[in-house]
Amino acid sequence: MVMADANTMIRCIIGDDENKIAELQEARKTQKILYTIEVIAETVYVLTKVYHISRKECSEAIQTFLKARNIVSREAEITARALKLFGSNNLDFVDNILLAYHQLKGITIYTYDRKLMNAISRSDSGEQQ
Repeated sequence: MVMADANTMIRCIIGDDENKIAELQEARKTQKILYTIEVIAETVYVLTKVYHISRKECSEAIQTFLKARNIVSREAEITARALKLFGSNNLDFVDNILLAYHQLKGITIYTYDRKLMNAISRSDSGEQQ
C-alpha cells in the first residue's frame, strides 16, 4: 500500500494531465492507494476554492473517486458521511467531519462554532442535514 497526496486525486478529478492520471491508474493495478481524511480535506479545499467546483459536484466527484478499485481511505465511513453532508449543507468540510463523528460514533463535539452547534442540535433532533 502507498499513501497519496491531494494532487493525485485532484489531477484525476480535474482531468488536466493524462500522463499523471495514467501513472495513478497503473499504480492501482498492483497496489492499494491510501487517501487520509486530511488529504481529502485539502482536495475539497482546492476543488472548491481554486477550481470553483460547487460543493455538491465536489462531494460527488470525490465520492466517485474513492469507490475506484484499489483506492482506500482511512475512516471511510466518516469520510463518506462528511462528503455527503458537505454536498448538502453550508458547513465547511472539517466541521462536517466533526458532525459525521458525532452522528456515526456518538462523539460529543465541544465547539464555540454556532453553525456547527446548530447542525449538531438539528442532527440530534432527527432533522435532515
